Amino acid sequence: MKNFAYAALALTGASAFGAPAIVGFDLGRGGAFSISQGGALTTLRGVILGAYPSATIGGVSALSPSGLAGADVVFLASTTAGTSAIAPLSASEQTALYDFVLAGGGAVIFSDNDSFAGGASQPANHSLLAPFGLTCAGTGLPWQRTATVLDPHSSPVTDGPFGLSQTFSIGWPGWFNGLGGATSLATLNDNGQSALALIPRGAIGPGSGGVVLFSDCTMIGDGYFPAANQTLVLNAIAFAVDRGCAGDLNSDGLVDDADFSLFVVAYNLLDCADGAMPAGCPADFNRDGFVDDADFSIFVVAYNELICP
Repeated sequence: MKNFAYAALALTGASAFGAPAIVGFDLGRGGAFSISQGGALTTLRGVILGAYPSATIGGVSALSPSGLAGADVVFLASTTAGTSAIAPLSASEQTALYDFVLAGGGAVIFSDNDSFAGGASQPANHSLLAPFGLTCAGTGLPWQRTATVLDPHSSPVTDGPFGLSQTFSIGWPGWFNGLGGATSLATLNDNGQSALALIPRGAIGPGSGGVVLFSDCTMIGDGYFPAANQTLVLNAIAFAVDRGCAGDLNSDGLVDDADFSLFVVAYNLLDCADGAMPAGCPADFNRDGFVDDADFSIFVVAYNELICP
């Protein structure tokens, strides 16, 4: 076993996670709806940086463990513009996305209607949803339509740090016709179909992250991003950023010696790519692909708190 600085267990510190690191597709893959550079999301980026001035917003051409290393949230949309779609996620990209969430990262995902880019629409939509068991269908009415939250106080996405969301605006939306293990939070006023879905933290596996899924991309585009939508999206990001109780590796609500024993095993393996590492590498708290002293420093903070918030 490597030599831990056991005395560090007496230390206290600030939160293990500061300003969020958000990653999505770059301009080449995401087009105008690239979170990092796309021209259709200029307002959205400004809203995020207004709420989190020290946030980083990066872009990758493909989803991979190395490309997602260090990220807190993956932010993806199926459109590249009003009538064009992203290249669908490959099988390896879907695995990388799922494993990222399994290991505690969050995801905010926007699918769209089934006709915006002709035959390219559904392959793009479903490639984002399939890792989490959802499907979508349909093409709704043009902007400005309304979706209504079913129970605003029931979720930190609809009643979160940036305010309460009771309705939001959509246009030309699709809807979720298969939720898998997700819970519907809002429905389209026009037909009662699901427009917003949530997968809670811990639902996919011990320590897994939360996933928020919207059935419309228009709602975040420049000129289509009113205050109510801004509140909802910021709450979604805040929910996805929150890794819950970092260090609670056995999901019993405590960070104690049982979790320390699990951490030691992962620490000795070091590399998340090691075949003996638990699925998703949950002890890699800073998402850099290794379980090392940086992760131990995060574990120490949680260990001193003992009881999960």
